[in-house]
Amino acid sequence: MHAHDLFRIFKHLSQLSLMSGSEKISFRISTSAPSPATGFLRRVPPFRHSVLLNGVWKMGMESTSVRLLAILTCLSVVPFVVAELGFYEALGIQKDANAREIRKAFKQAALKYHPDKNDEPDAHAKFLRISRAYEVLKDDDLRRKYDLHGEAGLNDNGGHGGQYQSWTYYKQDFGLYDDDIEIVTLSASDFDLLVSSSNDTWFINFYSPGCPPCHRLAPTWREVARDIDGIVRVGAVNCQDDNQLCREQGITSYPSLVLFPQQGERYRGDRSRDALVQYVMQRVHLTVPHLSTGEFFESTTLPWLVHVCAPENDDADCLSDTTMLRLTGMLRNLMNVGYLNCDQHPALCKQHQAVSGTTVYFPRKSDKAATSPVELSPSLDAREISGAAISLLPRARVFTEKSFQAVRSRIQAEPVLILFGSAESVAQDNEVRKLSLLLDDMEVGIVDCAVLGAVCSDYHVTDEATLLLKATGHEMFYGKRQALDLAAFARESAQSSVRALGPEDFPRPVANGETPFFVDFFAPWCPPCRRLLPQFRKAAQGIASVKFGTVDCVVHGTLCRQYNVHSYPTTILFNASTPHQYSGGHSSGEIVEFAEDVLVPSVIDLSPESFKLLVEKRDRKTTVLVDFYSPHCGPCIELAPVWNKLAKLVKDDMPVAKIDCAKYRSFCQEQGPRGYPTMRAYPMGHTGKSHYQDYQGWRNLPSLRSWALSFLPRSSEDLDSNTFTSHVLNRHYRPYLVLFSAGHWCGPCQQFLPVFEQLARRMEDERYIIGFGVLNCDQHRGACGQAQIHQYPMLKVYEGDERYAHTGLPIHSQHPDEIYNAVIQNVHSLRRKPKKAKSSQAKDEL
Repeated sequence: MHAHDLFRIFKHLSQLSLMSGSEKISFRISTSAPSPATGFLRRVPPFRHSVLLNGVWKMGMESTSVRLLAILTCLSVVPFVVAELGFYEALGIQKDANAREIRKAFKQAALKYHPDKNDEPDAHAKFLRISRAYEVLKDDDLRRKYDLHGEAGLNDNGGHGGQYQSWTYYKQDFGLYDDDIEIVTLSASDFDLLVSSSNDTWFINFYSPGCPPCHRLAPTWREVARDIDGIVRVGAVNCQDDNQLCREQGITSYPSLVLFPQQGERYRGDRSRDALVQYVMQRVHLTVPHLSTGEFFESTTLPWLVHVCAPENDDADCLSDTTMLRLTGMLRNLMNVGYLNCDQHPALCKQHQAVSGTTVYFPRKSDKAATSPVELSPSLDAREISGAAISLLPRARVFTEKSFQAVRSRIQAEPVLILFGSAESVAQDNEVRKLSLLLDDMEVGIVDCAVLGAVCSDYHVTDEATLLLKATGHEMFYGKRQALDLAAFARESAQSSVRALGPEDFPRPVANGETPFFVDFFAPWCPPCRRLLPQFRKAAQGIASVKFGTVDCVVHGTLCRQYNVHSYPTTILFNASTPHQYSGGHSSGEIVEFAEDVLVPSVIDLSPESFKLLVEKRDRKTTVLVDFYSPHCGPCIELAPVWNKLAKLVKDDMPVAKIDCAKYRSFCQEQGPRGYPTMRAYPMGHTGKSHYQDYQGWRNLPSLRSWALSFLPRSSEDLDSNTFTSHVLNRHYRPYLVLFSAGHWCGPCQQFLPVFEQLARRMEDERYIIGFGVLNCDQHRGACGQAQIHQYPMLKVYEGDERYAHTGLPIHSQHPDEIYNAVIQNVHSLRRKPKKAKSSQAKDEL
């Protein structure tokens, strides 16, 4: 049943003649996707005095009461329907839209529906809808939640509360550099992949649309981008749109111009075009050698591109210094660029028959098809010259059936990068020619599907594609054929065990095999999928006990549906025939951490029987945390990696467990959780299951950790002005670690206090003689002023050292291990209590 059918039913019911007395109408509606029902709920016609409680409408009329019970049951949830009918449709974009396409679509829709220009009664609601769509789809994590669970999966991620900018903002300020092809507009979704994890040099403008200096700089920034195009990559980040990213990069003012990867070096000089270009040129360390001998063309490492000039000749068309530097940058790692002055070295020019004003390509002597030097067509444009030079690089080998079989037979020894497509067009592609130098130690070959159709069929290739053939199998490359990207993929894949999987790999050895297998089900058109793949390869190198593979759901759709894959990427770890779906972030570290948690669980998986042992029969000194969850619940899936991390953090203080309420439904109903997930603490000091506290806060790690540790007994003491003086400053028989805190208004203080207590217990358990105290600076300002405290929370250690007798030694960290190490290394008077001697038999007899 579709949304419009539901709408017609309710509209008809609302228009029914009022029935005398009291009637109750109940019906059940089944739908195959959540989104139609969601959309229907928003469009139900209003009833007088009607309210919606827990999915049940109750309505009362003045003279006659009509009660309508609507039970909506959503079965067979298919997230793709949500995507097609929701946010993607609101912006008029496809599911594979990239960040730039999403921004441009939102800008177009914002200008059309903005209430400043649109007089329709529902203009405000429409604009909020497209704003929310943009807010979700621009964020990789929210987009993945939405694709997987629809809008229901975004309940913990509220929107902007109905606030938006003026129409002029979207017209003039939004997407300031989206139309500039030389400038890449970066966002949180691609910054790590393109900048942080890349070896490319970037010059990035962090700006805010409401900043007048940012707008004054914009024309200059565009000119700079054109001037240094090919030398470094130029980017821009909208800090109003990606505030978290800018905070992570330490941006505190706009515009901030930062060079990467020079440890994020800030530019603080004049913002003129010439000054900015000169700054970049000085930092990238590009030089053009002036040649004086003929030995340069004997190089076997890289070919040479030499510009010949006689500057004293008025008719000579010599390339400028800037053009030579641009050539050096564009051809970096591909060929050496040099300058030959015929006025200074006429014999050398005569030896090579070099004419002033020309640019000559000298191939490597090691090239099998090496030719004589080639004079390029006259040009003063760096891009034209570099393109002509690259076209002279060696062509990739075209495989025959015999040579391809020979390659496959020795694949255990060395990987091969294979490009599929028309042999002639692929061989002439300059990006492919670059690979002969970028992958000098790896064979690169071409398979023409018109000739070797069986090979293309074996690898499910129907058009242009690229794959790396290696000992563990093969892996496909997804993306544009850019030489740097192809080379990076080939080297990463060669070092990784990730391989492409197909129906022949299921159920064995993948789903029912003896070795754990991590599988990424994805679609090549899905941007988050493509961003995950490099991290997936890195994760495969980080855990040797697990095999890694990928399934292309466009090619193997039946296989993906067989394993209930409905959104991309869906990443599942098969361990002992049990599937464990991954829902964490797209970083190799988090993927490895998830795999380790599955193999060696940090969270105890409970049954009703083990619940009684762990919870009901616990001793009074133990606190137990339990997560009541359902494996089909979106928020439960999102909580899982955070709950695992919490278990590791508090493993020495309390057991952390979970129970599957879909599997043990009746038992969970007896425990009375109000929804899933329900995080419940059974605190120390009690036994049984009647005393508990349900968690009501944010579902992030710092908040959950603070909540968990708050159930443990205090190991520190509260200090006041008098005890701070008497216990800390004037008594030196033991050192003291003091936490200077503030009231409840100080969120970081409240979050750090349980960590401080955890550290106190750790040092007490290890028998260190050290005091732990907390001083509330809201209540004891004089003592904090004496201690020179200017921020909260603040840690200081006191040990009687004359240098820090009254000011203490500050510790600038809130990580427990770092604080522990700082205390051990810097507190020289720290000592341990002696171990208690065991009573001897003689003493017992006495």
